[in-house]
Amino acid sequence: MVLERDVDDVAKEDKVKSGPGSIVLPFIYEKREEVLKMAEVGISIAAKVAEYTVDPLVTQLGYMWKYKSNFKNLEKQVQKLEGTHAMVQHSVEEATRNGEEIERKVVNWLDNVKEINEEATKIIENNNSANMRCFKSLCPDLKKRYQHSKNAANKADDVSELEKQGKFHKVSYRTTPEEMITRTLNQEGPLWRMY
Repeated sequence: MVLERDVDDVAKEDKVKSGPGSIVLPFIYEKREEVLKMAEVGISIAAKVAEYTVDPLVTQLGYMWKYKSNFKNLEKQVQKLEGTHAMVQHSVEEATRNGEEIERKVVNWLDNVKEINEEATKIIENNNSANMRCFKSLCPDLKKRYQHSKNAANKADDVSELEKQGKFHKVSYRTTPEEMITRTLNQEGPLWRMY
């Protein structure tokens, strides 16, 4: 056999005597290392394939499985955003009463909150009014569930991100009056100048 001849050759090179039925250790360890290296390469390739195929598939199927939790999460995120919006709005009103200018990023954030709140409310209302059954109400309509759940999950992420952006250190700044009146003394008497 070819294998026995290879074993005998290795045994002669390493000056190890081998007889019938004996195991030549150097030969086995060399082959074992090669097999382990090939297995590591195979495992790393399989992991990459799983990363690019299985993970996205699980994410897409998760929209159908997590249908109710995605909508509950959206409602919870909208409530958190409304709380943050109320706090910022109170600070803006107080600053306006004190004659301060509102920061541009705060005004933009308030506009974004209004838009995203309308979009989230529309998604929640569409879900409540949608018929999620097919075949004469015998089974759930998976396509509609998938679409509505995906919209809810994506919008919940957007709402959460906008809510995090609403943590302002200050919402306004003091302005200098446009006309500053100063009184200066001249040799002829008091003189009023406007700058």
